[in-house]
Amino acid sequence: MIWRIARKEVLSNIITFRFTVGTVLFLALVVTFTTVLISDYRQKIESYNELVSRNSSELRQLMTYQNLKPTVYKPPEVLAVFSKGVEESMGNSVQISIGEVPIPKSAASAKNPLLSIFPVLDIVLIFKLIISILTLLFAYDAISGEKEDKTLGLMLANNIPRHQVLFGKFIGGMITISVPIAIGFLVGGIILTISPMIRLSSSDWFRIVLMFFVSLIMVGVLFSLGLFFSSMTRRASDSLMLLLFMWVLFILVIPNVSTYLADQMKPIESREKIDSQVQEMWREFNKEVRDFDRKNPSKGSHVTSDEQEPWGWYRKFATKGLIRREQKLKAFSEPLRIEYADKAWQAERSYLESLNQQKKFSDMLSCFSPISLYEILISGLSRSDVASFEGFFEQTREYRKQIINYLYSKNAFSVIRYMATVKEEHLFDISSMEEYGVLREKYDREEPSPLNIEDIPQFRYQPESVAATVKRILPDMALLCIMGILFFFCGFVAFLKYDVR
Repeated sequence: MIWRIARKEVLSNIITFRFTVGTVLFLALVVTFTTVLISDYRQKIESYNELVSRNSSELRQLMTYQNLKPTVYKPPEVLAVFSKGVEESMGNSVQISIGEVPIPKSAASAKNPLLSIFPVLDIVLIFKLIISILTLLFAYDAISGEKEDKTLGLMLANNIPRHQVLFGKFIGGMITISVPIAIGFLVGGIILTISPMIRLSSSDWFRIVLMFFVSLIMVGVLFSLGLFFSSMTRRASDSLMLLLFMWVLFILVIPNVSTYLADQMKPIESREKIDSQVQEMWREFNKEVRDFDRKNPSKGSHVTSDEQEPWGWYRKFATKGLIRREQKLKAFSEPLRIEYADKAWQAERSYLESLNQQKKFSDMLSCFSPISLYEILISGLSRSDVASFEGFFEQTREYRKQIINYLYSKNAFSVIRYMATVKEEHLFDISSMEEYGVLREKYDREEPSPLNIEDIPQFRYQPESVAATVKRILPDMALLCIMGILFFFCGFVAFLKYDVR
């Protein structure tokens, strides 16, 4: 009997005007958004390839170790077409420097860039708006509508158990809504597959399948809520008004109120305070370097000719006095610079943690909305959430350590090639400007060769595995399931007491 009721629900739903309009609108938006977002991804991947190639070319032109500051890039996520998450607010490139531990560029702002009240255009937005409202439109009159049509009483008069009626309506409604969702994912997957610059791996397809099932869970939660309200009201119009109120609450009120409350209840540290602490650290660093320089005066003349390379300047021509002075100074200052950069990172890390805590608190509050919870899950599966970007920046910090170890292995801080291309045998002292002019003309004609850094560590971004993602989002997925079970149970209890007269 359950399947007979479910079949009747499916057949009566798919011939309705709301099903036709909702499905056509949903599929049209899926095709449009997917096409536009794939075009955007194509531009991003072209830009990414160009930047990586340029960075590699500039590394091959490197003249001195002090300018070893490669830029690493996070490749754009192809699954971000489903959910952009925080992709628009987080940086995807980092310049590696011994004097700075990598942090997101957006972290330097006074406000938390992770908190946003403005939705971004992606496929999850279509689900939030179209599929959610379509689900409620099929659920609002599932019970109260049949009561008004006098069909519910006739059905129960045939000794059909109420639980079979409710389960049949739930299954029939879920099958109905699953049709446009399945077609939407199928169409989106086809468009992704035929796009020339997109190559989906097996793990990407698995993530898409998980997104499909998460979408069904979200629909199940909303349909259960619709059954509950439909079983609580005597008229379908009352149920519809209550559900539309809840929809506005889930879509607009709860996410924005959560953002506001998180900003008020979990205030982040003052950016000015952090900047002041960091500046004070670097003032101490400069003082130590100046003190060392005064205690180790150099002898001889200080004359130089500087040239520019991709990431800064270097000494192409210099006197012995200047080179010896800078050798001593760099051997002291650069390890000290690394030490102070790590100290500054401790201050920055506390600030980043406060940003993330505020974001997590906002997400926790927004979990009262199944639609917000659904958005959190899809962004996690799309690898466009905060945790995915944290993983990228953590890898850049590890890469910085590899660069530092590489410089130490080359004894780079103590050699002339750290700051100059002049050879040891070409170091000289000058006694007159005429002599300087002759020597400079001689050495300026020589074109120094770039450093041989073929053995430099290479940065290879390792995206989060599917298993790690599933483990991370499992609590939120369980919460969404519990929410659906709770709404269905409330609807079941309400329907057992429902007066069909």
